[in-house]
Amino acid sequence: MQLVTVAKNLQSDKWEPSGHLKKDYYHSLLIDAKYSDTTISNYLYTYDEFKNKYPDLKSWFNEDIITRVSDVQERNVCYRARVYIIAMVINGLELDYEYLFSLSGTDGYKRLSDRLGLDIGFDKLKDEALKLGYSSYSADQALKWAYIRIIMHKAYADYTQITDNDLIEFKEAARKYLASDISKIFYPDTDSLHNKMDRFSTSEYTLHLCLHSLRVVSSEAQKEHSRSRKYDRNMSHLSNRAIADTIVRYINQSSRLKEPGTIQSSFRSINKFVMWLEKQHPETANLSEINRQIIEEYMLDLKENGSDKFGKPYSVCALTNYISALKVFFDESLSWEYEDVPQKKVLFDYDLPKKPKSLPRYIPQPDLDKLMSAIYKLEDVYQRNALILTRWTGARREEIQRLDINALDHYADGTPRIRIPIGKTNRDRWVPINQEAENAYNELLSIRSTANNTRGLIDRKTKKETDYLFMKGNRRISTTYLFQQGLEAACIKADLLTQDGKPKYTAHQFRHTIGTTLANNGASLQTIMKVLGHESPEMSLVYSTIFDSTVKEEYENAVLQNQTIAGGDFAISIKNHELKEDEIDWIKANFHKTYLMTGHCFHHTKEPMCDFADACFFCAKYVASKENIPVLLDKYHVELQLIEDAIERGWDKEVSRHEKVASRVKEILLELGESV
Repeated sequence: MQLVTVAKNLQSDKWEPSGHLKKDYYHSLLIDAKYSDTTISNYLYTYDEFKNKYPDLKSWFNEDIITRVSDVQERNVCYRARVYIIAMVINGLELDYEYLFSLSGTDGYKRLSDRLGLDIGFDKLKDEALKLGYSSYSADQALKWAYIRIIMHKAYADYTQITDNDLIEFKEAARKYLASDISKIFYPDTDSLHNKMDRFSTSEYTLHLCLHSLRVVSSEAQKEHSRSRKYDRNMSHLSNRAIADTIVRYINQSSRLKEPGTIQSSFRSINKFVMWLEKQHPETANLSEINRQIIEEYMLDLKENGSDKFGKPYSVCALTNYISALKVFFDESLSWEYEDVPQKKVLFDYDLPKKPKSLPRYIPQPDLDKLMSAIYKLEDVYQRNALILTRWTGARREEIQRLDINALDHYADGTPRIRIPIGKTNRDRWVPINQEAENAYNELLSIRSTANNTRGLIDRKTKKETDYLFMKGNRRISTTYLFQQGLEAACIKADLLTQDGKPKYTAHQFRHTIGTTLANNGASLQTIMKVLGHESPEMSLVYSTIFDSTVKEEYENAVLQNQTIAGGDFAISIKNHELKEDEIDWIKANFHKTYLMTGHCFHHTKEPMCDFADACFFCAKYVASKENIPVLLDKYHVELQLIEDAIERGWDKEVSRHEKVASRVKEILLELGESV
C-alpha cells in the first residue's frame, strides 16, 4: 500500500504523535456516544490491542488490504477496531479508497455520527433526492454508498465541502479499483462485480444530482452507461505506455474543442486500431513508426474480417467511421506538432469508402395518418408531445429534447412559432407551427409543477443554465425514451412493423417528411433551408426528388399531358413531343428545381448562362427598401452557398452567374446602408 494518510489539522489534546487518538479522548468520545459501560470497556480493550499491533498508524495503512479489511468470520483486530477507525475519521483522519471500496458497508460511520449528535447532512441530501422523484428506499441506498465513502476519504464534516474534483476523484478511483485484482478478492464472482459497477455509477450519479440541485457543485450529473464503461480513457489496458500516453494526450486536448459524443466515437475508433496494432505489430515502439503499409494492412483487416461481436462484415458506414476517425487523429496530432506520431500523412480522403447516396425516407400519407393516430393515444405525456412537435417542426431529435420553457412565441398575425435551439449548424431558428404543435407545447408547460425540477441545467451549446421543457427530477429525459421507445410503442399500436417485427419508421423520418412536403408544395429553397436548419443548398435540394411517384405524376400532368402550356421555344417542343431522351431524364430528375412563381424554367446547367436569371435585380425599374433587407440578406448568403456548390460540381458558368447575382445584391444592400 503506497498511500499513507494521517489525520489533518491535528490537535494535541486529541492526537498522539504516532497518529493515534489519545486514549482519554477516545474514552470521552465513547461516553458522549452513550455506549454502555460494558461496550466502552470492550472498545477500549480493542483500542489497546490495535495500538499494540500498529504502534504507528502508518503501519496500518501499509498493511495488506485483506488484513486491514478482514470480515465477520475472521474478526481480526482490524475488523474489531472499526469503531475506533471511524472515530479517527470523525476527528480528521482521511481513509484511502482502496480500503473504503473493499468494505461491505459503511453504516457504522452514520451510526456513530448520530450517537454523537453530529449532522453529516445525509438527511438533507435524502430530502433533496425525494424532491427529485426518488423513493425513500432508493434515495437511502443510492446516497449512502458514495456519500459516506467520499466524506470518510476526505474527512469532511458534511456534503457542503464536496467539490466537483472530489466527484471526479471518486469515479476515477472506482474505475481503477474495479480494474484491479483486489476487487476480485472481495467480489470474486462476475455478477457481483457487475452489480458493484452499477452501484458505483448509480450512487455517484444520485449524489451528484442532489449536490447540483443544492448548488454545491456546478457540474451537471452525467449518467454513465454500461457501453461507455467498457472504455478505459487512461488506456491502462495497453501494455505500451508510449502509445497510450499519446492517445490520452490527444483525447484530453480534443475534449476541449469537440462534443462529448464526437470524442467518444473518436476514442472507440482509435482504441480499436491500437488494440489491433498491439496484437499484430507488438514490435511497434510508438505511433511515429506507423507507415502506409501498416495502415493498408489494418484497412484490409477491417474489410475482410468484419465485426467480432456480430460475426458479419462491417457496413460501409461503419468502415467510414472507423477510418475517418483514425485519419482525423493522425492529421490533427501532426498539425498540433506531436513528435510521437507519423510525421507525414498516412491516410487520405480516397481511403474513405464511398457511401451510397440515398434519398431521405419520407412517411407515405396513409401510414402517416395511422402513425399519428397511434401517437395521439400514447399514455406518456412526454413521449406523445415530443413526437407531435417533431412531426410538425421537422426538427432533429436532440433539438426537440433541448427546447426550453420560453421557446414558444407568435408572429404579428398570431401564428404560433417555436424557437429551435442551437444545434448541428451552431445557430438557432424560428419555425412556424400549427395549433396542434402549440397545444402539445402548452400541455408540457402545464405539468411543470409536478416535474420535480429544482433548477435548470447547463446547455451544452450555449453554456447557460437552461430550464428545459423535457426535464424531470432535474434530469433531461433521454432521446431514447422520448423518440425510440415512444415511436416503437406507436408503431406497434398502428401495426406498422417490418417483417422481423421492428418499427417501420424512425422519428427522423418526420424530418424527411416535412422537407418533402415543403418541396412538393412549391416552397422555395430558402424556406426549406430555414425550416430544417440546413447550411448548404445541396442538403435541401435532395428533397426536390424524394417523391418519385409524385415527380412522375406532376411531370406527366405539367409536361407530357398538358397541352395548354405557353412560353418559349421549349414549350413548343414539349407540346410537339420533340424533346430528346436525355432532356426528358433531366427534367424528371430536376422537376422541382425548375419551379418559378409563374411557371417552370427548364434551363439546363450545361447550357450557356441564362441572360435573364435573377433579372429583376438588374432591372432599371427595380426598387427595394429597408423592409426588404432581411430577404436580401438571405438571398445574398444563398448565392454564396450556391457559388460553393457550383465550384464543387465544376459548373463554371453557374459560378459566374451566381457571382454576378451576389455582387448585385451586395451592392443593393450597401445602398440601403446594410453592411455585408
